[in-house]
Amino acid sequence: MRLGQVLRLIDGPLAPLPCLSRTAYRRCPDCADEATCTVRRVFEDMYEATVSIMDRTTLADAISDDSDAKNAAQVQLIAR
Repeated sequence: MRLGQVLRLIDGPLAPLPCLSRTAYRRCPDCADEATCTVRRVFEDMYEATVSIMDRTTLADAISDDSDAKNAAQVQLIAR
């Protein structure tokens, strides 16, 4: 089981803004245009990087002692 799955089961959608949610989308009430929203764009980049890490990290990975290898893989992903 992957960390993303666990967190979604416990907390629900992972999106930091309702307009980024894949399962509970809601337009932000004060947003004039999602396509040009700078706040949305920044949070979307952060959300995609976070979800990518959580969705490929298993519970076994999270509790393993190989933290140096995990950290290196995460840094590589974020640097892309």
